[in-house]
Amino acid sequence: MSTTPFYDPITLILCMLALALLPFAIMMMTSFIKLVVVMNLLRQAMGLQQVPPNMVINGLAVVLTLYIMAPTLQDSTRRISESYSTLQSLKEDPDHFRLPTHMEPLKAAGQNDVRWLSSILTSTQAGQTVSHAEELIAIAGYAKQPIVHFLHKHTPEKYRTFFIRIAKRLWPQAYVKNIRESDLLICVPAFVLSELTSAFEIGFIIYLPFIVIDLIVSNILLALGMMMVSPMTISLPFKLMLFVLVNGWDKLIEALALTYR
Repeated sequence: MSTTPFYDPITLILCMLALALLPFAIMMMTSFIKLVVVMNLLRQAMGLQQVPPNMVINGLAVVLTLYIMAPTLQDSTRRISESYSTLQSLKEDPDHFRLPTHMEPLKAAGQNDVRWLSSILTSTQAGQTVSHAEELIAIAGYAKQPIVHFLHKHTPEKYRTFFIRIAKRLWPQAYVKNIRESDLLICVPAFVLSELTSAFEIGFIIYLPFIVIDLIVSNILLALGMMMVSPMTISLPFKLMLFVLVNGWDKLIEALALTYR
């Protein structure tokens, strides 16, 4: 294993890159994108300008994302700890080290979960030096699989097929032959497109009752000859009352959360 300090330049660059990409990962690889789009559509449908403010909407979306993604994030955290312990055991006794029992079937099946860990095991037992950067890549490769499973599970096949079809026309042939549906380069854009489509469908349903209220108020104002009065000013209290009476927040959050069953 590597005897270089953990703060070697390549390792620091990888850590900084991971931190820089973290906001992107939160937005594009979790339920956050659907939640925040739907809540913004709800605010527009009700005719509210800055209530709730963007900070509240984004904060609520983050909290709900952590709630929805808790099992997946816990699994990834467990894998990080597990892979780190595995590498430490390998460092202490490389000649007699074996992968943990539950990892052996994954290795035999050629799973990406343990591909990097297996590579480090082979290199170390052969007396080759393994850098900290390679160790970090191995840990990340093992820890990302629950995220990949989440993306794959909640993305309809047609979106994955769509991006694979485009890749075959766009990428060089050398890259296309190794492409799979489980690759992040396919799963992430397919998941984002799926989430946006689903969010717009939900937004359409949310808009309908509020449009009905606007039409009713507009017709009443026209019948009364009050054409100079803005229908939005009159309809807003009724929209708020309707949303509160039907427990709108409860129903909306429940419906959004249960789309990730």
